[in-house]
Amino acid sequence: MIMRAKRGSGFRFVTVVLLLVAACGNYTGYGDFNDVAYEDIDWVEVVTLVVQCTNDNGYAVEQSPTGDGVFLEGIPGQDQKRASEVMDRCREGLNVPDSPEG
Repeated sequence: MIMRAKRGSGFRFVTVVLLLVAACGNYTGYGDFNDVAYEDIDWVEVVTLVVQCTNDNGYAVEQSPTGDGVFLEGIPGQDQKRASEVMDRCREGLNVPDSPEG
């Protein structure tokens, strides 16, 4: 959302804050594993959702044939770090616990 600002108005500050929040947040809308026990998580489904999210956000990654990994080979070397960051934000948006303890 971009708003036109007049001198002395607070619109410019609000616009910058909104853009920063959007740029720094996790990607959501692909699923939510918040209420799923760690041992019940379908990791192939998680990887499928992360791949879909990453592709939707500009990086053409591929899911491995076994379904439990992601290939970055189609991403130019200089963009692989950013693609990995997008994948991390996609995974974080799924609310998957990091360990059995949550």
